[in-house]
Amino acid sequence: MKVCKWRFPLYLTKNKALLAVEIVEDIIDRIKLEVPKEEIEQGFIIYAEFIGFLGDSGASNEKELPEGLTEWSKRMGGREASLRGRISEVVVLYPTIRVVFVEQLLKSA
Repeated sequence: MKVCKWRFPLYLTKNKALLAVEIVEDIIDRIKLEVPKEEIEQGFIIYAEFIGFLGDSGASNEKELPEGLTEWSKRMGGREASLRGRISEVVVLYPTIRVVFVEQLLKSA
């Protein structure tokens, strides 16, 4: 049984770049907004990093956040605020992003 516990986190870690591309492309398809190429490419990097943190967290017996996740989160919040200006413009995208993220991970599980 322990083998199954470790498979999905390992899958996330090994496939984080591919999953990130699928997630970003799905989000863009759903939001129906034109997104600059630079933001799309940055999205691939951001989601790959986040999925890597999820994989690390799932593979660990620690009850603490993976090292670097807090700093990554702060960096992403600052990035979003500086790119878009108003936080209200960013927050409206969160429900779609959350749904896509969960659907893609469930599809991969």
